[in-house]
Amino acid sequence: MKSARPSSAVRRSRACAVPRGGRLRAFAVLLAILGAAASSARADSLPTYTLGPIASPVVRNTTDATTNAWLASNYVVPVRFVAAADPANLSLATVVGQDHVQMNSDPSGFVVDRIQPEYYLGEPLEPPAKVDWAATYAFYTNSPAEQAAFLFDPQGRNVYVTRGGNYEFTWIRTDGTTYAHTYVLAGVAQTRPFRIFWTEPPYNAPAVDLSGKFVKFYGDPDIIEAQRGTVTNASSSSPQILTNAVVSGLFLDPDAHALRVFGTPRGQVVMAYYDTGAYDTIKAVQVIEVAQPDVTTIPATIGRAIRPSGAGYAITNLVPFPQKVDTGDLRGDY
Repeated sequence: MKSARPSSAVRRSRACAVPRGGRLRAFAVLLAILGAAASSARADSLPTYTLGPIASPVVRNTTDATTNAWLASNYVVPVRFVAAADPANLSLATVVGQDHVQMNSDPSGFVVDRIQPEYYLGEPLEPPAKVDWAATYAFYTNSPAEQAAFLFDPQGRNVYVTRGGNYEFTWIRTDGTTYAHTYVLAGVAQTRPFRIFWTEPPYNAPAVDLSGKFVKFYGDPDIIEAQRGTVTNASSSSPQILTNAVVSGLFLDPDAHALRVFGTPRGQVVMAYYDTGAYDTIKAVQVIEVAQPDVTTIPATIGRAIRPSGAGYAITNLVPFPQKVDTGDLRGDY
């Protein structure tokens, strides 16, 4: 179907119908009408939103003090009290499941200061001057709070970090005075830790052979303490119900001398090596990370080389976008 476009004669006649001076005025009026229509269309199509801190629920603005108190005490949504609400300045926009109003302005970001830890997991504390190590160790043995976050080695005269957070440690000086300091501790190692993966089905990562080693673990009790419960052993021909089986945490098998991980714990803990089974002299300290294994089954036959499996990652529509950056490191352009 042909469009009904006016002929050139009709177009010329229309152009002649407008005086020369009126052409500009007509064109200006047309632009004004189009601009108004576009502004109206944008205003009708674009919604308005209330901005809040990143990764938090939308802020609810309300003038009801009782409602504010209830919401704050029950941690339903962040609440901002509106002292004087002007209906003319409030938006009617809503979010599904939560009514809200919008102020004239609202912050969309905020500064977060990261506190630099003084020590990382597994690191020894730097002691103050003139420490009475025997008196400090005696204080430590009677302080469950310190034992939860620190590992004291009286022979080596070291105090190792075993938990992350803010923890206080009390030093006793040779003159009998005390020095209590609250340390900011990281819950992870500063360097790459050793790793052990979940060893039980369906993950079946290999256990770690600790034959001839004397080790203890310190840190998060949810990881280092084996939790026991009732499980069903389906590996045998007839399923058996075990009432005191390990269900979660690190477990050092006394028969196989192998370290296993039951359940799905995650995190980093401290493993201390001792010289003998008396566990009185620490020889070394390592940070161990308990993690989920990334298991890939690769078929293999005797006499053939084992090669990586899989086709890698798709590179469709992956286009490099080089940018000019500062070359002040003397390594040239990137």
